[in-house]
Amino acid sequence: MNSSEQGKNAVAAQEDDELHHRYLCIFCGCRCKLSETSKEFNRGALYVNAVIYMVMASVLIGIAGKAYQKTYWRELFDFLDEAILAILVVAVLMVVLAFGLVASTWQRKALGIVCCLLGMAALLSVEIGFGSFVVEQMTDSTFDSYVDTEYLQSWEELVASAETETGAWGFLVRHQARGGCCGWTDYDEEAQNMAYLNCTVSETTDVCAEYFHEELSHKFEGLAIVAVTFTVIQLTMMVLSCALIVRVKKFYRPIKVDRGDWIDDFY
Repeated sequence: MNSSEQGKNAVAAQEDDELHHRYLCIFCGCRCKLSETSKEFNRGALYVNAVIYMVMASVLIGIAGKAYQKTYWRELFDFLDEAILAILVVAVLMVVLAFGLVASTWQRKALGIVCCLLGMAALLSVEIGFGSFVVEQMTDSTFDSYVDTEYLQSWEELVASAETETGAWGFLVRHQARGGCCGWTDYDEEAQNMAYLNCTVSETTDVCAEYFHEELSHKFEGLAIVAVTFTVIQLTMMVLSCALIVRVKKFYRPIKVDRGDWIDDFY
């Protein structure tokens, strides 16, 4: 390679590096001088973005793991399995996007960075949709629509298994005692109560459907706090990312570089 070709390649590399840092600079949402300090700061900002996603993914995996251990809650409410699976999928996608962002930043691939940020925006919309589904499941109207059908069937199956399974028996005894309730929708119905469980019934005795609805809503309050916190963090990052994407055209001023005949070697 002669000195002319080396010079052209050096110019091309400098051009690509400059374009990359312009992308990173716009990530901050402002026009900043592309000094070595600002370049490192912009890279650091993207690395922090990826680390935040890693942390959030770890929290989601922990929540999903803890929820999966609630065996009898999952048997009673089928949608919990779907929710756990959705949380795990979101967590995995977060990890993939975070690694993609780190790799693109490390290799100075501006297009890869933009794709990862757009992927994060798309993932956020999916999370909001999933959150809406969970909230819908917790509403009185939706819960009541399943009380006499799917939830009742799950309860009766749980009662039947409690006759021979100590885990199910302990679950029912514990929660019926806490809620001061008997049965699911009818405290006198034999199929809704274990044969050898002395369930004290009075005129003020509640059915367990009401108790479990309140307990389920209470458990999801903590998840809602986590979800809102994550949403705020992700929206903040998306605002910064929008500054990147919207202003790319303004900052993108490619310079044509004559690389000579060496490109013909690829054809």
